[in-house]
Amino acid sequence: MSQDKGVGGHCDLRDASLPPFLAAIDLHGCDLRGPNLSMLNDSDLAATNLSGNSLSGGTFGGVDFTGANLSGVVANPGVFPTANFTNANLTGADLSGAILVGAVWSHTTCPDGTNSDQHAGTCVGTPGLMDPPTTYASR
Repeated sequence: MSQDKGVGGHCDLRDASLPPFLAAIDLHGCDLRGPNLSMLNDSDLAATNLSGNSLSGGTFGGVDFTGANLSGVVANPGVFPTANFTNANLTGADLSGAILVGAVWSHTTCPDGTNSDQHAGTCVGTPGLMDPPTTYASR
């Protein structure tokens, strides 16, 4: 896979073939559109562009999505325990079957385009992010 680290530490991993387990890897600011992502537990995906990716069936425990672009992402099903979605953009995303126990939603743009601040600090229950029994509101 090629990493072109430009100004601001950006890297281009579009269509890269990533290994199935990327634990605690820092992908801050990378463009990851295209690869089949799974099992990125404890990874730093802050400011990452994941727009349009399929994250279905992946496990993303403790992943930092702060400021990430997750617009149009499909993660149904997906597992995101204690994921941090602070300032992330989830516009048009489908996380309706995702498990989101302990997820953080501060200032997050919800799948329906509203802000988590309008929904008591969570996106859970908004269209595109329904509330299955294993899903709990933010901390």
